[in-house]
Amino acid sequence: LFQGAYTFGKAIDTGSSFSGEHIVDLSNMRLNRGRSRFDVRHKYAMSLIYDIPSPIRNGPGKAILGGWQLGSTTILQAGSPFNVNCGLPFQPTFDADGNMTGNNGCDFNADGFRNDYPDAPSFGSTIPTTRQAYLDGVFQASDFPRPQTVRPGTLGRNVYSNPGYANMDLNLLKQMPFPLLGEAGRIDFRAEFFNLLNRVNLGGVSGALQSGNFGRVTNTFGARNVQFGIKVVF
Repeated sequence: LFQGAYTFGKAIDTGSSFSGEHIVDLSNMRLNRGRSRFDVRHKYAMSLIYDIPSPIRNGPGKAILGGWQLGSTTILQAGSPFNVNCGLPFQPTFDADGNMTGNNGCDFNADGFRNDYPDAPSFGSTIPTTRQAYLDGVFQASDFPRPQTVRPGTLGRNVYSNPGYANMDLNLLKQMPFPLLGEAGRIDFRAEFFNLLNRVNLGGVSGALQSGNFGRVTNTFGARNVQFGIKVVF
């Protein structure tokens, strides 16, 4: 049995969950309109189940070599989006006459809520997407101008994309009849291999301007993991 599916899509909203969303201005939710957290532009998923035929039709050889099944699941997909924002408070600067001249912090619209977006950089929404670029840093904090007047930044929500994801899992199943447990009795032995190829899938980019790791990926998804199991059916 083989199944494969390719999905092309785009999801847009002003908030993808009830928690963890950074609202720029509660009176103007359109400022938060952008790609959903779960937006994945391209995804290919494949599953395979193969009943391995026994080279021996009866006798002890069939009991050993028969009843094996191979299964596999593969996912290849583009990266999810991430924000560039700043969690510092509003820190205005003043001239000798007491007039505000700028902002050394964030909260650019000074509404008391942090994690506002800065102004868009000169390169717009295009960043390098090679593995090495994600590790070294796809941009620097100095690339993003900060509004010096009390207003929201011009950068949108979820403009940039994290690294893509590729993974293959595999399982091997051996079904052994066990009449002592009744007519339907059997024992199943299963070996499961998660991330079979032990591929290093990079995690998300740090989008917090105040972070020392801004613009870089510093975490990964899990390495290869193997587990075994036995199931008794009766």
